[in-house]
Amino acid sequence: SILYHLHQYQHERQELIAIIQQKLIKLFIKLHQLESTAPKFSTNNP
Repeated sequence: SILYHLHQYQHERQELIAIIQQKLIKLFIKLHQLESTAPKFSTNNP
């Protein structure tokens, strides 16, 4: 039925969103780590 396919689509979409969110969080953490280490390098090497 159409409702079943719609439900399956919503479920797959939720899983996709969760995966994307996890990748984004990891990206933000990497960016944050780079930003926190960048000033140290710039102050050590004027």
